[in-house]
Parts: sequence; structure tokens; C-alpha cells
Amino acid sequence: MNPFFQQHVSKAILRAESLKLSSSAKTTGLDGRRLGTRTGNALEFAEYRDYHPGDDIRRLDWRVFARSERFMVKMFSEEIDPRCDIIIDQSASMGIHDEKAAAALSVAALLAIAAQNAGFSLSVWHAADVWEKEPSPFAPLDWRNTDFNAAISPGSTIAAVPATFHKRGLRIVISDLLWPEEPARFLRPLTDGALRTFAIQLLHEDDLSPSQDFFTTLQDAESAEERNLLLDDATVAAYKQRLATHLSLWERACNDFAVTLIRLNPAELLRSWDISPLSALISS
Repeated sequence: MNPFFQQHVSKAILRAESLKLSSSAKTTGLDGRRLGTRTGNALEFAEYRDYHPGDDIRRLDWRVFARSERFMVKMFSEEIDPRCDIIIDQSASMGIHDEKAAAALSVAALLAIAAQNAGFSLSVWHAADVWEKEPSPFAPLDWRNTDFNAAISPGSTIAAVPATFHKRGLRIVISDLLWPEEPARFLRPLTDGALRTFAIQLLHEDDLSPSQDFFTTLQDAESAEERNLLLDDATVAAYKQRLATHLSLWERACNDFAVTLIRLNPAELLRSWDISPLSALISS
């Protein structure tokens, strides 16, 4: 890990010392089992609700009926072992600015330590040309793959993931989401079988508002295609319009797949370490 990344990952680890990754799970009972908010077939009673046609009559509580003449169904809590998958987009667009790459690793490190503090099982995925599962997920400073030079985005490579994600766990992708692929191509397999899914989008200031009024040679970070271009007012305005359309596309897709979208400015994050935008994921 290069010194710049190491510096910020170290800060993230310190920042996470008192944090815990949160989910919709709750812990109850003397044996410390984790019980989810969804209902299932576990033996732990959760609550009653009114009977609806089609409900399993074996769940009717006849003692309640004898007392109140109301048909009430027993609801039970699912037992859930807390688990999480963190996916780090290591395509080349994430490495154009060191701040964006450092923020991606730092956010992943913070979440990994918070997951450890909360007793989660954790998998960290390096989403490069070929996805790699990190062998030391709770030791961010020892992560072996910290290069951001993949020529293919996770939107293209997720179908070839060599192993499945944790079932009924949290799934968190850290990316700029600046891919040509349709969001559904990535979000459908990402959300399949997940308890909750989050997309943390890192957008550098240059992503949002590039400099203008000069000639430049632009190179696609992932395809290496080059194009000479005058970045005048009209060109930058057209870029911003296309970017706004792209961001709206992701917003709608995340809404359709029940994915919580969190946008962060990498430079501001590394400067202030204000983690309030991550409040849906972590608690102190």
C-alpha cells in the first residue's frame, strides 16, 4: 500500500475504534442469538397479528381466540448471523485521483473495523478485472490489492464473481458508478438474497465540474481511447448535462432495487472525516 493510501487508511481505522456496523438485526435472549425484524420459522416468538385468508392455520393461537374470539396468528423472528460483503470498485476511473482511491480504501477500512466491532462475518471483494476475495478482511493495512487500474468496470464483471455473497447479509459497494453499463446489470445480482444493500458513490470535484477554457487530450481511464478536445463552456455544459442524466439513472435504479445510495466527496471526507452521511450504516 502506497504511503498516501496508508496514511488515510490508518486514520480510518482509528476513527472506527468506537463504531459498530448496524443492520436491521436485533439481539435478544440469554444465548445472545441475533433476531431479525422479518418473520420466519425460528422458535423465538415475536408478535401477534390478525389472521388473513391464506395464512397457515397451524399458526393460529386458539388460547387467544378462547379469550377474545379473535383469530390471531403467531409471528416468529428469524435467527440471523450478522454478515456483510464490501465491494471495492478498483477500475481505473477510481484511480485517476489519489484522493478518490484513498477514500475508497479508507471507507472500506472503516466499515470493516466497524463490522468486526459488531461481530459480523465479513468478506471484502477487490472488484478488478477479476474479482478477488481479500484473505484478511479485518486487517485493512495488510490488504494485498490496492491498485486501481482495472480496464473493466464491476458492472461488466459481477456476473463472473467466483463465489457467492453472504446470504441475508449487508452488501456495500464503494464506487464512482461512472460505468457505461445499465445499473440493473449490476444491482440485480448485487441485491439478490441480500438483507440490505448500500451504494457509496465517491465523486471527485473534477468528476462534477471539470476545468474549462483550454485544449486537452482526454484519455478513457479504462479503454485508453484518446480524444483531443476543447473544454469550452459549451463542452463542459454538455458534460454536466450528461452526468446529471447518468446520476439520475442510478438514483432511479437504486430506488427500484431498494438500494440506499450515499454520495461522498472524497476530498472533503479525507479532510474532515465527517461520517454523518454513513449514519444508516454505522453507530457509535
